[in-house]
Amino acid sequence: MHPIQLVVFEQKVLGSVGATLDDLYEAIDLVKRGIVRTVVDRTLPLDQYEDGLKALEQGELVGKLVLVPRS
Repeated sequence: MHPIQLVVFEQKVLGSVGATLDDLYEAIDLVKRGIVRTVVDRTLPLDQYEDGLKALEQGELVGKLVLVPRS
């Protein structure tokens, strides 16, 4: 299965990689303290979501794609 199918068909993946709830709290703390940062590859207006999906399908994204609604 291609990962884009999870998004397009709104599928869910349930499972565990061995992390605990304490691991989650530690990860959140690392983000809050700025030790771990989210990488944003690009930001697009919401009406250009198709361009974002195309970039995702073609493996062009290195980080997150942020879609911003118009104000």
